[in-house]
Amino acid sequence: MKSINLIFILLVSLAASAKPDPAAKKILAKSESIYKSYKSLEVEFQIENKAAESKSTYEKGLFQSKGNAFKIISDKQEIFNDGSTQWTFLKSQKEIQINNTSQDKGLFNPLSLLDMYKSSEYDYRLDEDLNEKGISYHQVDFKPMDRNQDIFKIKIAFDKKKSTIHKVFIYHKNGDKVTLHFKKSLSNKNFAADNFTLNTKLYPNIHIEDLRE
Repeated sequence: MKSINLIFILLVSLAASAKPDPAAKKILAKSESIYKSYKSLEVEFQIENKAAESKSTYEKGLFQSKGNAFKIISDKQEIFNDGSTQWTFLKSQKEIQINNTSQDKGLFNPLSLLDMYKSSEYDYRLDEDLNEKGISYHQVDFKPMDRNQDIFKIKIAFDKKKSTIHKVFIYHKNGDKVTLHFKKSLSNKNFAADNFTLNTKLYPNIHIEDLRE
């Protein structure tokens, strides 16, 4: 899935702040402590892709994690990772790819997002509040120190009461915009022992590509 893979690459190549804004850092650190306290997490998300001068397209999905294991289910692909092996089911290609594990949970893992403020590749500042449907959200603005990046700005909006992430906005220099909405989150959910593994026997007539070394 192009949008999800692009986001993965973005989070690998970019991180967080040079001259911290104390007010923004306080919000980020508090949110990080909340997410780190969870034993497990489930997030229902929606991605809005808005290309310049085009209509928005939408994609819904589910992110689940516990320890090093995670799962991402979306309209176009499914990713299972049990901490040692990763299975990626590409629905349109009718193919399952098996790889050695990857710990990159990408944009869907709040802790991956919050890691940005700990390195030196972004300047971040507290921005004006985001107001939606009568509710006000804290908003932190991240700008990459490397001005050659295709991404020129990322904004993260936080629930003021819960200190959790509400939305993420990614702005491209060409006018494209990606919005990730964390529509519903559930912490400390009990998952079945096999929740983060993919049983290929349950996928008949699907090509299996084992790429493990």
